[in-house]
Amino acid sequence: MLVGKSVVDAQTPVIVTGDLNDVAWSTTTRLFLKISGLLDPRRGRGMYSTFHAGYPFLRWPLDHVFHSDDFVLGSLRRLPGIGSDHFPIMAELVYSPKKGAQQESLQRESEDEALAEEKLASTDATPADVHAPAPEPLTPPPGGVSVYRVSIILPICALDSISRCASAACSSGKV
Repeated sequence: MLVGKSVVDAQTPVIVTGDLNDVAWSTTTRLFLKISGLLDPRRGRGMYSTFHAGYPFLRWPLDHVFHSDDFVLGSLRRLPGIGSDHFPIMAELVYSPKKGAQQESLQRESEDEALAEEKLASTDATPADVHAPAPEPLTPPPGGVSVYRVSIILPICALDSISRCASAACSSGKV
């Protein structure tokens, strides 16, 4: 919740990613989206289950990519296994503030703030545990490109397995 509260008033584009060990439809994840104002690009597109790669009948969407409305989804797909218990997920986000504002986020209700504070009080997390968003908004260079693409692959591969991760994704033809 601290991350959600820290980005809600950000004047810069925001992307939050990671293995949150929580499904997209949980109370906590939905509350995070309401508090932060971020969007889940999977919404309306399927589950994209990433865990557990070893059990075909027991899989859950635990790896998340959330973004501010400065982005629109270019593509989203689950990549083939790389030896982890999580499948990688690849999201391509396109920086396009005018289009992004047309996306619908979950609406914060009056009791959401109280619930978020209650959840925060039950942890030992402090605002110092959260990196602040960048202070300056992203602006295109003068006369330059006005659309930026950001590709994200989760899980982030350990340094010793980056080449294995990249080669597994590339050899599948899905990157």
